[in-house]
Amino acid sequence: MKKILQVSIFIILIFTINSCERKEYTEEGIKEIVEEINVKLEKAVGEEFNWGSPEAYSLFRAYFYETGELMFINESYSYRNPSESFNRYYLKDGNMLHLITKKLEYTRDKESGRGKKVMTTIEFYSDPDENILLYDKIVNNKRETLNDDEAEEIFRHVDELKEIIKKKLPIE
Repeated sequence: MKKILQVSIFIILIFTINSCERKEYTEEGIKEIVEEINVKLEKAVGEEFNWGSPEAYSLFRAYFYETGELMFINESYSYRNPSESFNRYYLKDGNMLHLITKKLEYTRDKESGRGKKVMTTIEFYSDPDENILLYDKIVNNKRETLNDDEAEEIFRHVDELKEIIKKKLPIE
């Protein structure tokens, strides 16, 4: 009887540990992490950085957990053409788990020659392997598909920002 009780407790303990690990990177688990980050941001102080390339430049602020690990990046991104975006990246364990971006772009209509405004909003949740679990992309109030190239570009850009931060500050 004592042996059965010990085995039962061990199995329950193993199941609980495994389910807790798995839960963290599910859609609901990631949403909980994002909420925790939002609460921590209320008291956090960020470090300012800048980034530039021939196509664009950005000013961004990075926020860290008490452990020194990067948890959030708030970015103002300006393109060399008349457009800009505001990006919020939520991170845990060095991985981006959530993105909110709003981009306003001014272009010229090819047919009429008149200027037009394009407003794009992207929000997604991703796991540590950069698999997008849930996304929403809206361009001028119309839902559109987020293609793989766009997602890869976003992840690549976040990696660039993390490298800039790492060069200036020793982070985990």
